[in-house]
Amino acid sequence: SYTAPVVDAVLDGTPAREAGFEPNDRIVQVGGYRIQSFEEVRNHIAMNPDRALSFTVLRGDRELVLEATPRAVMRHGMKAGELGIR
Repeated sequence: SYTAPVVDAVLDGTPAREAGFEPNDRIVQVGGYRIQSFEEVRNHIAMNPDRALSFTVLRGDRELVLEATPRAVMRHGMKAGELGIR
């Protein structure tokens, strides 16, 4: 299933909040890779715990670059990155 790469919510106290993500931001690029779906965004975040990533987002008619470092969490016995957007 394909979900548009648009931020629905930004959780408090998360790297996404610190980086300045806002609801309705459309993520078009993560770490230099073009993004088509929210699932791709999630994969990039999960695969980069504690690694700084640049996110290119469209906010209205402006393109912004936000820098954020996914927080490392343990998932199924493996370290994964979590940003705090959904």
